[in-house]
Amino acid sequence: MTLESYNKIIFNIQRIKQFDILLWLDDYSHYSPDKAASLMLIEWDCIKIDKKHLKDEEYLKVLINLFLKRFRYIVVEGIENESQLKKFTQFHVLLQGYYISKPLPISQISTLKYHL
Repeated sequence: MTLESYNKIIFNIQRIKQFDILLWLDDYSHYSPDKAASLMLIEWDCIKIDKKHLKDEEYLKVLINLFLKRFRYIVVEGIENESQLKKFTQFHVLLQGYYISKPLPISQISTLKYHL
């Protein structure tokens, strides 16, 4: 990406944010530190961390600690059992996965019970 195109992206994000629109980055899945660092420059409100990071718990801890300093919301996807639920609840992030709920039509979302 060129500096000019990056600046254009930043400019457009700032314009969007003027309308109080939340920007969510879905499925963060990069392993390289330079890509994580470049994401920190953009004013995302939420970042959703891809489930493949559940395999490397130490790396996931580093990501969460880094992202907690920058983003309003962090979602860790791929929670598929009680052990993962207990383990990742300690990080004070939002959790998503089949253990919590299968995908629902929008008409049923209000019936979903949340456990904190």
